[in-house]
Amino acid sequence: MPARDPSTLSVYVNPGPWIDTRAAEDQAVAAERIGFGSIWFSELQGPMKDAGAVLGFLAHATDKIQLGTSISHFGTRHPMVQASWGLTMQALSRGRFQMGFGRGQDVVWRAFGLPSPTNKSMGDYADILRRLWAREEVCYEGPAGSFPKLHIGEFPDDIAPPPLLLSGIGDNTMRLVGRSFDGVFLMPFTTLERVARARLAVREEAERVGRDPSKVRIIAQVITVPNGSDRDFDHQLRSRLASYLMHGVGDALCEANRWDIAPVDALRVEGGKVAARFPGKEGPSLRAALIDAARVLPDEWLFDTSATGTPSSCAQRIQDFLDAGADEVTLHGTTAEHLEATVRAFVEGD
Repeated sequence: MPARDPSTLSVYVNPGPWIDTRAAEDQAVAAERIGFGSIWFSELQGPMKDAGAVLGFLAHATDKIQLGTSISHFGTRHPMVQASWGLTMQALSRGRFQMGFGRGQDVVWRAFGLPSPTNKSMGDYADILRRLWAREEVCYEGPAGSFPKLHIGEFPDDIAPPPLLLSGIGDNTMRLVGRSFDGVFLMPFTTLERVARARLAVREEAERVGRDPSKVRIIAQVITVPNGSDRDFDHQLRSRLASYLMHGVGDALCEANRWDIAPVDALRVEGGKVAARFPGKEGPSLRAALIDAARVLPDEWLFDTSATGTPSSCAQRIQDFLDAGADEVTLHGTTAEHLEATVRAFVEGD
């Protein structure tokens, strides 16, 4: 079997609520050495997770690997700031930056005093950025905001604007990606069958509006736990899926994957009991209780949407997602230094 291309694989630095931002440098350098094509950083509005600072630093620490946000958010930066950041990152990284966005949660935007993004506002925001990068003057009044007169000015012709990507799972979001974005991050725990349907929806919409469908990338995010113990499986898979299903995206993920909603409803009941037992608390006891509550979820939901077992088993599962229609697979949940054997097995086709 011919060697596979490791540049079709990507990985996160500082995943989740990670606080030690300085560790991102070692993780990024390891990812580049191992052969990953991209590193992604998920921005949180909290301490130590500012994407501009972290990715600017990583552009200096690396030479070839692509780097980008997965995800940042609409509305937390003014379009002029966002547009300037994108061009500055492209200059500093010599064209290696990718700008990914997500919708976020309504409860967060209400707390911040910001409007919740809609498909219309996200599409308009992407259009505003592209027009600024085309050196146009933008006069806009609509769901993305009120911007009477925006103009970014001149910049060197050899600085190409970064690609724009969007995180999502539902059919309406796939069509939005096809119209307005350069790629989509499919949610973790997406099934192979959903990857195929998402690719079709994105590319049909791109073709409908006159875009080149082959240039809109499909990125599958696959929780990868090589050589994991039962405890690793519970903590990295079961508890993570439970968190997704309980907080905001459960209905959308079940609809996209064609999963029965009944186990999710049962999880929410059990999760509510756990929350009542541990009001306002964090720690191992709460986590263990939530993992127990999540045992109402079918195990096949976990195994069918993740890569587990030996490095060779993980490598084959990753290839399954590429065969289903993904252009790139993000090995989620584990940082690069723990994935070298898996990437080697993928490249060698073991």
